[in-house]
Amino acid sequence: MQGCKQSAQDQHVNERSAQTPVPTIEMGTVLSERFLLQELLGEGGMGRVYKALDLRREEVQDPNPYVAIKLLNENIRSMAGAGIALQREAVIAQRLQHHHIASVYDYNRDERHAYIVMELIEGYTLDQLIISEYPDGLPAVQSFKIINQLIDTVLFAHHKGVVHADIKPSNVKVMPNGDIKVMDFGLARVMSLMNMASHTDDKEVDAQWRHRSLSDAITPSYATRARLHGRQPIRVDDTFALACVIYLILTGRHPYQRMNADKALKQGIKPERPSQLSKKQWSALQSALDPNIDKESCALNAMSSVFCTARRKTKQQKRKWISAAALLLLCGVVIPVKGWFTEQLPVWQIRFMDADKQVEHITRYMADDARAKQQALQDIYIPVLVERWGRQWATHEPLLTKPAAEQALIASMLQQDLLVANAVAPYFLAHKQFVQSRYDLQQARSKIIIEILMSYDAQLGSHLAASQPMLVSDFMSVYNHATLLDLIAGSSALIKDDPRLNQLLRDAMNEDWAAGRYLPLGEKLQVAKALMPENEDFKKAMVRLSNLMSSESADPIEPLKNRLFLNDNLLDEDAKRLIHPPILQQLFKELKVATSNQLDLNPVYRGYLTEVHDRFIEQGGDEYQWKQWLIKADLDYGRSLANWGQSEEAFQMLEGVLTTQFRF
Repeated sequence: MQGCKQSAQDQHVNERSAQTPVPTIEMGTVLSERFLLQELLGEGGMGRVYKALDLRREEVQDPNPYVAIKLLNENIRSMAGAGIALQREAVIAQRLQHHHIASVYDYNRDERHAYIVMELIEGYTLDQLIISEYPDGLPAVQSFKIINQLIDTVLFAHHKGVVHADIKPSNVKVMPNGDIKVMDFGLARVMSLMNMASHTDDKEVDAQWRHRSLSDAITPSYATRARLHGRQPIRVDDTFALACVIYLILTGRHPYQRMNADKALKQGIKPERPSQLSKKQWSALQSALDPNIDKESCALNAMSSVFCTARRKTKQQKRKWISAAALLLLCGVVIPVKGWFTEQLPVWQIRFMDADKQVEHITRYMADDARAKQQALQDIYIPVLVERWGRQWATHEPLLTKPAAEQALIASMLQQDLLVANAVAPYFLAHKQFVQSRYDLQQARSKIIIEILMSYDAQLGSHLAASQPMLVSDFMSVYNHATLLDLIAGSSALIKDDPRLNQLLRDAMNEDWAAGRYLPLGEKLQVAKALMPENEDFKKAMVRLSNLMSSESADPIEPLKNRLFLNDNLLDEDAKRLIHPPILQQLFKELKVATSNQLDLNPVYRGYLTEVHDRFIEQGGDEYQWKQWLIKADLDYGRSLANWGQSEEAFQMLEGVLTTQFRF
């Protein structure tokens, strides 16, 4: 019964698609009175993807109101069965819930258009990244990370019974944190499913879609010979395409000079071995790069075994687990119950006590540095910490979009977690899971510091550029930024010691004083004193205002009536526009941590630094000084990695600095 109902719905969608004229999509079109199309993100043989503003999300002030909208191209939408194909793609994509596959939220339609609502992914496509930044291939660490994720993603899809059928660099997005998202799962595969399954009995429709699936949904330079010659997509087609993408990642070049399989074989082109690969890795990749790859090939599994670190270590881990289990059973028999309570019960107390007391109790507990105590911490406390840190800080949500009370709470919680991590770190630098979790905490901290400093600098820049006085709300905003910086970094000196801020505060209060706006002036002085309690000028200004408001006569210092501060011109106009160097240096340092030294993959951070650099140079800044700050940030990051127990990463980082950046 349900199948009949679905068939009827499909037929209805099919008929509507055939009868309704398909209008051209333009920027500014609103779909279903909800999704405002703003930008064309990409276009392929079958469809286009747009950036769209979700008006409902915007209405409730969602900090991330944007989505991606996918529509079929005009020539495809005019065909019978187009709506069915798009709906099938959404169904297939929704089956693939994986952290490296772009999420599909919904299939929808209005009176004119059928479309898919998807996750909007920031970042570069893989081909954009390689062309613009890495024409000779990505660095080894970064490339193997992406290769790992690509192989795992394709294996996951195949396990779910889904073939991508159009794997290529433009369908892989590299996100700001260096991870990847594979896009466009489903559409080419939907064509095949519609041809092979009984979705419709209309032979003409079936023939139309069969033709489309074999012509429009293929990228020739990433297709096997069998696929080029009309075979429906199967798993080995993904394996060949994936191998071509991996070769491109490693070398910056397509293995067959972007020729299709027929032309490449005719000209006898043979890919050369990338220098980063071992013999086993090259052998596995070479098998997958065969345009005549056999449909029963195990090349994908072979690549997984030699490229994916986790899989290579699985057997060894299993042996370790079995040995550990046997050892625990033995220890359970040998160790007396008394020892359990006397040595390990304090750890249970630490585990369940209030967060603000944990550092003190850990320090007291480890005063006598006994091996048994370290083992107790590792077995009972560390797993709980790691699990909770992963749950709370794995993803970064913008802090400043939240209510002020919640901002302070989040910053305090993160700082407390960092204090706990630092307290136990000396005992667990060899504990890989703890070391990684501690680094994740540092990344979360750096992202919040970056958010605070970028917001603060943007706010200051807008006032300096427009020469507009700061309002009481602006004073409060700066004070809130400084308070958060105190909580998360332990000091807000970067903001309090900024001479540009000092000058703006004085300018705003001088203007209120001259205009006789004493009430807002008093409010601003209160905030300024709280922000900079040691500033003598603000204290004297408060006294002057109090005397004026309480005195029955005019201000006794009549010549200075129009000036609240005696030294009110601390900066010249150029100095006001230049960035405060300590803030810039701190941003460099935090950006290295927040992006795992992959700043070039984050368009938001990268765009911000480009803007600041241009402003710095235009105002007479020294390019050499800028590069020196970058080098110092690299060295600081390398030292931090070493302190966090990531000695191998620290060595690679410092080696890179010595071999490249010191040439300036």
